[in-house]
Amino acid sequence: MIRTYDDIMAASDAAEAYATHAKETDVSDYIGTLSEDGKFDLREACNKVIHAQEIRPLYERVDRTVLEGKDAPDQDVWYLTGEIELKGKHRGKAWEAVLYIQDFIETVLERVSFKGPG
Repeated sequence: MIRTYDDIMAASDAAEAYATHAKETDVSDYIGTLSEDGKFDLREACNKVIHAQEIRPLYERVDRTVLEGKDAPDQDVWYLTGEIELKGKHRGKAWEAVLYIQDFIETVLERVSFKGPG
């Protein structure tokens, strides 16, 4: 949806003001990492989400005895890290990306906060 919004605004009567707003809210390499050389801005992140062939949330494991001491139950705790691993191919070349969900959503919200000129 944000990719479509970006395309519509870039072709609208407010295109110049929107371009300024988009530049001000550009967070290249803040919303994730990309295996290929290149800019990982909001538009590229959207492209990777759209075209990903594999999407996998990342998890971490915590040993409760480390956190709570020796009397803690002998049980691991798993939690989502807030990152999603994306994999796919572009023109036959494999790529991998990691998207930082919270930063991505905050960036989307900043971008759609555009009010237009005047």
